[in-house]
Amino acid sequence: SIPDKNDYRYHLRVGQIELAKARQKKNVAKAQGIESHFREAVRLAPGKRETWLSLVAYLLEVEKREEAIQEIANAKEQLTDDFRHIILATMLRNVGKLEEAGAEYHLALKEHPDNVRVLASALAFYQKIGKTDLAEEKLKAALARKPQNADLHSAAANFYAQSREKEKRNLSLKY
Repeated sequence: SIPDKNDYRYHLRVGQIELAKARQKKNVAKAQGIESHFREAVRLAPGKRETWLSLVAYLLEVEKREEAIQEIANAKEQLTDDFRHIILATMLRNVGKLEEAGAEYHLALKEHPDNVRVLASALAFYQKIGKTDLAEEKLKAALARKPQNADLHSAAANFYAQSREKEKRNLSLKY
């Protein structure tokens, strides 16, 4: 079938293919046209997470951090995804805006307190910035709400493995 150039997925695919080619040639910063595909994907589907994630990741790869930060601000206004806060937190973390990322993780956990992916991402973030106590508090609260949830126990085991708390990890693995 003929590609639909009015479909954001077309531009994401072409941008990703061109980016892969540029990486092989080790000239991502000099490659032409990649950014325009990611920007067109955002223009066509500003509410879709993958468009913003791709554009921001690309901008960071070509060392355009300030542009990436501006695009995150734009995404904050236009994302319609139910998980917009975790998407924003991820992008803010990637550009080094840790305080703002923390605020978005907080909102994501407030909206989706028992979602394992949201929780696991937040736990990893809190561990990375040295807020292990806060991470454990969030984890324990989720486990208290859903004590039989095997996925939560898996996230707990991973968290405790990362924090080197072998005894707690083993308890989490029992479920």
